[in-house]
Amino acid sequence: MGILDRFKTQPKWKSEDPSVRAAGVQEIPEDEQDLLASIARDDGDPRVRRAAVSKLGTVAVLADTLRADSDEGVRDEAAGVLLDIALGAFEAEEPASLAALDALAALPGPSAQKQLVLVAKTAKREGVGRAALARLNGDQKALGSVARRGEHETVRLEALALLTDPAELIATALRSSFRDVAVGALERIAGDRVAVKSVATRGANQAAARRARALLRSIEEADAAAAAADVVRQQAEVQARRELGHLVHDIEALAQAASAPGADARLDRLVAQWNESAANADAGLAARYATAVSAARDALAKVRDAREAADRAADALESSLGVRRVLIARLQGLAADAPVEAQAAIIAEWNTLDTVDHPAARELNARFDAAAREADNRRDDLSSTADRLRQLTDLATALEAVVADDRYPGARELRQRARRLRQDWTAAAEALADSPDAADTLARGRAADAALGERDARWRDQRAAESDEQRRKSLQAIQRLGDLSRVENPTLKSLDRAIADAIAAETALEASQQDEHRDELLARLRAARIELQPKALALREADDWQRWANANVQERLIGEMEALVKEADAALAARRMRELSAEWKTVAAAPRERAEGLWRRFRAAADAVRAHIEPALAQQSAAQAEHLAKKIALCEQAEALSSSTDWIATATTLKNLQAEWKTIGPAPRREEQAVWERFRTACNAFFTRRQEDLKQRKEVWGGNLEKKEALIARAEALGDSPDPDAAFQELKSLQAQWKAIGPVKKSKSEHIWQKFRAASEKIFDRYRNRDSAAVTDRLSRRASICDELEALAAKGEALSSEPGLLEKVRSLRIGWQQAGAMPRDAGRTLSDRFDRALGAVVKAAPEAFKHTELDVAANTRQLELLCERVEKLAAKTQAAQPAESPVTVLAHQLREALAANTIGGRADDESKWKSAEYEARAAQDAWRQVGFVPEEVAAPLTTRFQKASQKFFNSRRGPAGPGGPKGPRRP
Repeated sequence: MGILDRFKTQPKWKSEDPSVRAAGVQEIPEDEQDLLASIARDDGDPRVRRAAVSKLGTVAVLADTLRADSDEGVRDEAAGVLLDIALGAFEAEEPASLAALDALAALPGPSAQKQLVLVAKTAKREGVGRAALARLNGDQKALGSVARRGEHETVRLEALALLTDPAELIATALRSSFRDVAVGALERIAGDRVAVKSVATRGANQAAARRARALLRSIEEADAAAAAADVVRQQAEVQARRELGHLVHDIEALAQAASAPGADARLDRLVAQWNESAANADAGLAARYATAVSAARDALAKVRDAREAADRAADALESSLGVRRVLIARLQGLAADAPVEAQAAIIAEWNTLDTVDHPAARELNARFDAAAREADNRRDDLSSTADRLRQLTDLATALEAVVADDRYPGARELRQRARRLRQDWTAAAEALADSPDAADTLARGRAADAALGERDARWRDQRAAESDEQRRKSLQAIQRLGDLSRVENPTLKSLDRAIADAIAAETALEASQQDEHRDELLARLRAARIELQPKALALREADDWQRWANANVQERLIGEMEALVKEADAALAARRMRELSAEWKTVAAAPRERAEGLWRRFRAAADAVRAHIEPALAQQSAAQAEHLAKKIALCEQAEALSSSTDWIATATTLKNLQAEWKTIGPAPRREEQAVWERFRTACNAFFTRRQEDLKQRKEVWGGNLEKKEALIARAEALGDSPDPDAAFQELKSLQAQWKAIGPVKKSKSEHIWQKFRAASEKIFDRYRNRDSAAVTDRLSRRASICDELEALAAKGEALSSEPGLLEKVRSLRIGWQQAGAMPRDAGRTLSDRFDRALGAVVKAAPEAFKHTELDVAANTRQLELLCERVEKLAAKTQAAQPAESPVTVLAHQLREALAANTIGGRADDESKWKSAEYEARAAQDAWRQVGFVPEEVAAPLTTRFQKASQKFFNSRRGPAGPGGPKGPRRP
């Protein structure tokens, strides 16, 4: 066996036992990332891969492991390391943290979201936190958590800006301790009065609570302004109802004076005024109005009918008289030289006319007789043209006067006068049609006649348009009536309005010109109105009955309110007064003639009760204020204890505070709930933290229990191992691991310890009683391995073409390492033999072992580097040693130690020594891990390394005193 192999052992991470490999991986330096990555990829046992992953720092390898490893535990370990890198726990650069974040974002299911939330909240670098926030994809709960608890202000504000869920915004305003986030969330929910009040009373951030209280004050001021506006509106409605009453009275009076001039126009004005304020009318006044309007319209209709009958009679009379006038005019227009037959024809036509008994007819009869006589006289004595021309001029002047009158053709008397004048003009114009002297007069008359005809046409068109508008309104009224007839539960107000509109439409239709469609439309309108009136009547009766029933309830409420004046319990009286006031609002509608009186009685009784209970309520308010002060003091004590970690003592104190709370009386109603929420929140904060701490400890205990049970299972398995030496050595490792594991639950601690102890005793017994047969067997196996190696070495240069040479040699080395312990003398001989044979094999075929643990050149170079490393440390440490005497050095160190312990003095020398010692120990560990080097090469390097190590540790032996290092630890 070579000298080098005496100072080193086979690396544990190459052991066949997974537990040993896992422990060996923990000893690999963290700068050996390639080796750790290889183990994490290729080792067959999940525990070993998990141990390698825990020391990895390369994001790409960790991401591959997270994506491709078959074991969930290994993937979880990789996710944990990636999370630490993303959080910045290892001082990784920002690109590495972002790459780790990308790998975590690829996790399946909700795991990725949880990791992203944690990074967004607690990442050391702001850029990483913002990147994690961007990957949350709008998850409102995650965004709310980040906004409330994020480490960086910009991340918190960005999360808040992305929040849209009202519940998360309210929770953020309530629970966030950061002013900017809490106030920002509050501004987003300022329209929710309940949420704002909750923040004002229970908000974790004082600035947000103050802002919430300011918002509440503005809301209350707005409510007060709205209430004042309601009072003004109610007063305006009362005034409007009073004016509507006067309006209905005027309509009722109008029904008695329907024949007065302008009655139609006055009724229309009154109806228009009603429509402008009809919304303020109650059902009774509306019914009275409808009745009054109906009566007024009926009266006006009767007057119009009478007038129209008179007009029709007058028109018939005027028509008959017009014919007579025409005949008279014709008779009077006969020329003096006209034949007798013409006069005879006119007289014959006159005689065919019906007899009319009217003064005007009698007058025309006389005029006709006179005209006949005049015709006879003209025949005898020709009249002059000047007389006829004068008559024509008078008619033209009269026609022009009618044209100049603005009342034409609206005034009936003007239409009749114009008709007579135009008839007389026609007759007179025919007599002088050929007279040159009458040309100007004829032109004037024709112009006036044309103007009258044009105005008649426009008037007829206007009448037709008005008739069309009336028909349109009538159809709309029919549609509304039909719609209301199909509504299951229409309101009385809508029915009355529809019926009133229908009556107005009927009145307008009746006043319009009669045609083939008017009567049909009028019949449809009346039928629809008549069909709906019973429903309106039923609703009006139901409303009257309800008002009557409400009056009885109001009488009862007034009696109960008046009885409260004698109630001795002020609190009971106040509560009952509020209940009665609330109940009054539900039955506020009473008969109109009694409503005002009942309300005055109820209000007077309420004022009396209020005056009766005010002294007692004031005393009660003072007591409640005192109770509130006591409860606030308890809240302050509970809040001071909410962050305590002295679980038992604090829990007892809080329970005592809760018991004391129950003994305090009630606080003011407006403050009671808020102060209770404050106290409960403080208590819950502590007990929740205590429960979480207990839960965490239970989880730790459970994890420790699993680890110890695994060690017990391994120890029990080692009890049956065929190799007592190996079992004994592994047991020592298990015992060290057992000590490193933390506590378990007390009820299980003793039980699992006894199990582990029993398994350990079994291994100790087998180790103490191991027999020589086992030693012989181990020697035999080692000798066999040496034979095989020597057989390979005997092939010489032919080894370079030997297939699978590296695997064979590795297999033999592993067999040698696992063959077990040997007696000192025999073991030394076999070790030397094995070392020589292995060196001969490696020397015969060096290319086969290049870049492996058997690469002699690489291993030799590594040993040389380690020697140089320790020699530099030794030289540097020795140069730093003071030249004073040991006593002076000791005094100097004592002064430095006292300064460091009392006034913050320097301890740089000691820290530098510790750092150098750590590096020297690491070099010794690395020396043990170097692969195979032949004895003739390793011996001088080993001597050199031991000498440098000894020099390094001896440089501190004297000054360090008894407690300092005594020299290098042997490889």
